[in-house]
Amino acid sequence: MHHYRAQDWEITLDDQDFSGAYLLWHAMNICSVGPVLMLAPKARTNDQVFDFVGAVEEDRALLMDYFKARAEDKERKFPIVAKRFNSMRLRCKKSPLHFDDEHWPDEKQKRPHPCDIEIVVKDSALRIWRVA
Repeated sequence: MHHYRAQDWEITLDDQDFSGAYLLWHAMNICSVGPVLMLAPKARTNDQVFDFVGAVEEDRALLMDYFKARAEDKERKFPIVAKRFNSMRLRCKKSPLHFDDEHWPDEKQKRPHPCDIEIVVKDSALRIWRVA
């Protein structure tokens, strides 16, 4: 991560432009990436919004400090505040993507060029019933 070059992304959240060069970004409805990286502590699966976490070049030192602390099993609050949104549009050119922990496109798929993706919160798209 010390030498990773930020990648350009065209990103729109609820019709606001957040395009830029990102070291990393995530659109989340859960609070963590894996068991260790708590990137969006206020994210909930049932709040009808997603949380966008994006780190730009100016955030590199903050990210490195956070990653180092977590690697040492130290409690540390993620230094970048998530932005809440209902719809996201992004255009990606060549950078790889992950959807639910799956690399996309996989080795057998060819990515459309350019690749336009829209993520939208849908009311009641998933319901989980618990029977007591």
